[in-house]
Amino acid sequence: MTQKEIRTYYSEYPFKVIFLTALLVRIIAAIFSKGYGFLDVENRIPVDPETTLFRPGSISKLFTWVAVMQQVEQGKLDLDADVNKYL
Repeated sequence: MTQKEIRTYYSEYPFKVIFLTALLVRIIAAIFSKGYGFLDVENRIPVDPETTLFRPGSISKLFTWVAVMQQVEQGKLDLDADVNKYL
């Protein structure tokens, strides 16, 4: 995707959100970074992708699950083993 395509996508984003930060990375370099909406709506403080921090939510469960399943695929983790084996 080009930066223009990314900007168009997010400018036409169909859901109503208060704020969001988009960051796309290719290899080790950021190719697009932009904040949308307001960190503080009442005071109209915009989201800054460089400084705004977001609390991790349910998305962290997905990252954990993917990491665990990658370890299973590599034979480094046994889903049937006692969890204390890995702690």
